[in-house]
Amino acid sequence: MLGLLLAISAVASGADQASSSPHTPIVYIAHRNAFRAGVPCEDGHLITAYLLPNDRVRLKVWLNNEEFNVSELETHLDAAFKTRAVWLLLIGADPRVPFGAVTEANKLAQRHVDYVAFITPSTEDATGCMSVSLPVGFKDHSR
Repeated sequence: MLGLLLAISAVASGADQASSSPHTPIVYIAHRNAFRAGVPCEDGHLITAYLLPNDRVRLKVWLNNEEFNVSELETHLDAAFKTRAVWLLLIGADPRVPFGAVTEANKLAQRHVDYVAFITPSTEDATGCMSVSLPVGFKDHSR
């Protein structure tokens, strides 16, 4: 079921992984790496947009959580990524959020960041450090 959801989302966003166009949106999947003894997770640098019922979104940047209407997401994304080297946004959603809202958030995010990764329910519930495997030579805005 989840695989079908992600495939439909990729099609809805225009993603085509076979294409080499730099403007083709590709959807990534977040995963969890095992904890290593004595090594803290460094996933605090990841920015997460978690879609909530009633057209609300919670944006997590480091330890700060802001909640606002989805219509304000673009403004908040621009501010959050202004000083970031890697423009990667993780998107998660409450199970009650309609599928169409997830695809719309994906389309919106693709216009403001370089990489979007979905947080699946199994990843959300797992233990370990959140991670996304980006392509070799990914964009680094600090250079």
